[in-house]
Amino acid sequence: MNRSVRSWMRLRKTWLLGVERTGLSGPTVSHHLKILREAGFVEGVRVGRWTYYRLRPGALEGVAQALLKLAKKGRKALEKVG
Repeated sequence: MNRSVRSWMRLRKTWLLGVERTGLSGPTVSHHLKILREAGFVEGVRVGRWTYYRLRPGALEGVAQALLKLAKKGRKALEKVG
């Protein structure tokens, strides 16, 4: 089995665990995955009735950089206050 197929299968298991552990319904989890796909964080591949999602490579780098900038600004503001 190639690495790409294994990646999609792992994500399918993650979806199932997400439903099981959060207590959310399958449609609710799917809805949130759709929002993440539209925002560019995950990508989906449709196979039959199922859509398999995975995190897009590098998708969170921009978020991490923005959070670091925000943390630096917060630190500077606290230093000014004393």
